[in-house]
Amino acid sequence: MKIKRKILITGGTGFIGSHLVNYLIKKGYEKKLIVIDNLSNSRKKNIPKNIKFIKIDCSNSKSLKKINKYKFETIFHIAASSSGENSFYETEEDMMNNLMATLNLLKIAKKQKTKKFIFTSTMSVYGDPKKLPVDENTIKAPKSFYAIHKSASEEYIKIFSSYGISSFILRLFNVYGPGQNLDNDKQGMLKIYLTQMIKDKKLIIKGSLKRFRDFVYVDDVIRALFNCMKKNSKFLILNIGSGKKITVQQLVSLSNKNLKSNIKPKVLKSTPGDQFGIYGNIKKANKKINWKPKIDINIGIKKFINYIKKNV
Repeated sequence: MKIKRKILITGGTGFIGSHLVNYLIKKGYEKKLIVIDNLSNSRKKNIPKNIKFIKIDCSNSKSLKKINKYKFETIFHIAASSSGENSFYETEEDMMNNLMATLNLLKIAKKQKTKKFIFTSTMSVYGDPKKLPVDENTIKAPKSFYAIHKSASEEYIKIFSSYGISSFILRLFNVYGPGQNLDNDKQGMLKIYLTQMIKDKKLIIKGSLKRFRDFVYVDDVIRALFNCMKKNSKFLILNIGSGKKITVQQLVSLSNKNLKSNIKPKVLKSTPGDQFGIYGNIKKANKKINWKPKIDINIGIKKFINYIKKNV
């Protein structure tokens, strides 16, 4: 009897994970999905009732035994602690949630002969590169423990890909959009700014207004993840961003414009490990998985503002 293999989504009740679950349901994969999450930064209600959900801490190998009865054709590993700042205060926890969790899942993939492992990494692995925009060949120079743990996870994945696991590493730039945790003030630059401006009518910025980032809307990220599932590659690293440079000052101006406000920011010193400026070269993603972003920040920010206004 042929085993019906499943699709595992770690962090499936979180921001990116829950969007991916809903996207795969629309694509007809509903019966194949298994969602796991430790619910530390999300809610179970984010998952549709007809989807199999199991509360699991991926950093705990004993907890992962709960999914031993399933066999997976694809693993989307999205679960993570995603704050560079917090990684300085909770370093061991960050290591467990990012590095140990990845190793545990790779062991499962190897044992089960899983065909595909798709991992959400981060642009933070690049640090502050001298040459911009960064491409995937740029030497990594992480500035936070979070980035170090993501970078090390990439190296584990590279080794495990030699066991026949088709592996994709997506280095995500600044992802934003509906579904982000509005209560977490340590992760998501645009979300942090907009939430302050809408809820408190003020704006506190930690770091120079001259800093810059590359913002990519969550729906575009989900398409990139899905496109990887439909492709085969022994080991592939891809930048997933807009390919556009936006300074913090420009972000504040754009936010004020869309909010019809004139909030002037109070600027404080930078947080530990903060990158000064980065944006990505995304040509490789277009070539390898036929992907490019569709939603410009001028449109995306309007959608995001509407979401925040309804949820703060």
